Amino acid sequence: MGNLVVSDKEYAEMAKQYERIGRNAESFINSYLRSMNTIVSRKLIEGDTARAISAYTLKVVAIKGQLHSIMYDLSRNLGAFVREIDRKDRYLY
Repeated sequence: MGNLVVSDKEYAEMAKQYERIGRNAESFINSYLRSMNTIVSRKLIEGDTARAISAYTLKVVAIKGQLHSIMYDLSRNLGAFVREIDRKDRYLY
């Protein structure tokens, strides 16, 4: 049976990347919402298009925070995976 090799550094870097993705996504969503709210509040667009933007904006507000939370959980789970591997293989290294 072959050996399984897990690179701690790669998983740690992935965990950091997922955290950054979550923060960046939240920043992008906040910026997007500000832009959409500005368009609607200044009545730059009217009628069906304005109503559609308002409806879509409400959907975006509903998911706000979820992506960051998912990425944080993923990052945390990657860290836990590495710690568990380290705990189980410490007698080898």
